[in-house]
Amino acid sequence: MSVITVGNFKGGVGKTTVATILSYIASEQYGKKVLLIDFDPQGNATQIMKRTYAEAPEENESFIDMLRTGNLENSMIRLSSKLSLLPADSSLANLSDIISKTDILKKRYILKNVVEKIREMYDFDHIFIDVPPTINSDFTNNAVYASDYILMVFQTQQSAYESSLSFVNFLRDRKNESNLPFELIGAVPVLIKRSGKVDEKILNMSKTAFSQALFENQIYQRERIKKFGAEGIKNKDMHDKKVIHMFNKVYIELVDRIQAVSYTHLTLPTILLV
Repeated sequence: MSVITVGNFKGGVGKTTVATILSYIASEQYGKKVLLIDFDPQGNATQIMKRTYAEAPEENESFIDMLRTGNLENSMIRLSSKLSLLPADSSLANLSDIISKTDILKKRYILKNVVEKIREMYDFDHIFIDVPPTINSDFTNNAVYASDYILMVFQTQQSAYESSLSFVNFLRDRKNESNLPFELIGAVPVLIKRSGKVDEKILNMSKTAFSQALFENQIYQRERIKKFGAEGIKNKDMHDKKVIHMFNKVYIELVDRIQAVSYTHLTLPTILLV
């Protein structure tokens, strides 16, 4: 079971899009057992998946209530035979209330404890975690501590690139202070404009900064991706399939990188966190 947080400090760079579509592809295309944890009080990933699987049942208990009761079954939604969702809503913003009552040394391990319980109870192949774009927050800290791997997503804009550098520094600090074995598995660029001058400039800077951590496969902004967000993920017409194919290559590279780590106990991107 691999636990993967899809993150960056900057909003609007495509984190939720990547987390939801990769979860969809892994389960629908490859038959993997997948859990998507929406750890963002905005609940965007939850809404996308509920639109994708419109006939899925509603949760009986909110995420925040599950953290209080520990009852996973009441909060988890089975979207399909292979894909499940731990949904979020605005009540998750009250995480700080739980944090405030938790020992300071344990407050970053709340989600990790949930994930460890999931490991014991279920046999998922992947757990993807979507997080809000907040700097050094309880959400980001908990997600990173709960993860095996961090998949960083960034747009080819100057501000997004700079935010990515800050995110890498944040991960390095968390790794040094926690001594946990999570790794930055790679950085996925989302190009605003194919062959755009700014995009090419940022991409070249990223190759220097991130080196082997930079994914070979890139994501290009398409109108159909926006439609997925509004109507749910589909794989029916030509435009759907082009997007799915693009993300499929990212998923394959992600799996290859994880397997390389598992086989060699080394990962090329970890050089960034040393």
